[in-house]
Amino acid sequence: GESIGKPHLLQERFEKAGFHTFYVTPKKQSLLKNIKDGVAVMVRGVVNYDSYMKCDCINARAVTTIDLIEKKDEAPEKRVELHLHTTMSAMDGVSSATKLVERAIAWGHKAIAITDHGVVQAFPEACAAAKGKIKILYGMEGYYFDDRVVDPAEKKKKYNHIIFIAKNYAGLKNLYKIITKSNLEYFSRKPGVPRSVIEEFREGIIVGSACEQGEVYRAVLDGKSDDEILEIASFYDYLEIQPLGNNRFMVRDGTVRDDEDLKDFNRTVVKLGEELGKPVCATGDVHFLDPEDEVYRHILLASKKFADANEPVPLYFRTTDEMLKEFDYLGKEKAYEVVVTN
Repeated sequence: GESIGKPHLLQERFEKAGFHTFYVTPKKQSLLKNIKDGVAVMVRGVVNYDSYMKCDCINARAVTTIDLIEKKDEAPEKRVELHLHTTMSAMDGVSSATKLVERAIAWGHKAIAITDHGVVQAFPEACAAAKGKIKILYGMEGYYFDDRVVDPAEKKKKYNHIIFIAKNYAGLKNLYKIITKSNLEYFSRKPGVPRSVIEEFREGIIVGSACEQGEVYRAVLDGKSDDEILEIASFYDYLEIQPLGNNRFMVRDGTVRDDEDLKDFNRTVVKLGEELGKPVCATGDVHFLDPEDEVYRHILLASKKFADANEPVPLYFRTTDEMLKEFDYLGKEKAYEVVVTN
């Protein structure tokens, strides 16, 4: 028989990513002459379970390169992603700033925000990837706490996520000051950002309410009174809502009953925006480029001992039409407002 040659690892680009190892015998090495990293191939053969390798193996009969059909954003007016993480969000983000920016350019988006957790190290890479073809919105997702709270223990317990986006150079400089203080003066498990520091350096910065770990969403989830929620929301320049899949873990763990509860939370945030005259923006809380890339984030979460590391959380970069479909329960006009207009 033929001896086993060097193994080659190829990735299937299906709805759920899967990996198969192809063992190519020396006589068949010519099949690989045109295969390089990033090249898509179609393989024809027989799949059998290999008891030695403990996995499914393909006995390939034919291998050919193919052109991938790239996803496009074909909406006449495109959305802008305002909440996005790169690999600089430690042990959380999966995709590089370059890949994310290049995708936004290919889709015809006018701008894209970079909002890594507590850091701004992705800024140079994002700037280089833009190549003058797209506007980079330089931002950060911080760990906010209200230092007006008297009990010091409360500061440690209640970090809320918050989004900062610089709208000019003065804001960018102030963002750097906030990050410096958060790391040097208020670091406790995470680089905390007290309310007093935000108020001191808020000039030139747009402040958003972030995800389900943000102060506004938590207030709604905790059932605070309308007046309390309005007061909390008034601190922000814009409010965020996100796709149901981002927060469906709360259905799985029993925090809420079903998707309808999640929809009601988003409806409440939309109503808050209307009452306060603040824009409500639909964001993806992007952590990876495509749905099949989620498997890599599962690995990161498993290494951090998350019990639900393998549960689906679809934090991928969505097109305009995908986001409009996510929020169609708000009605066509309101969905367009939160996804595109705002």
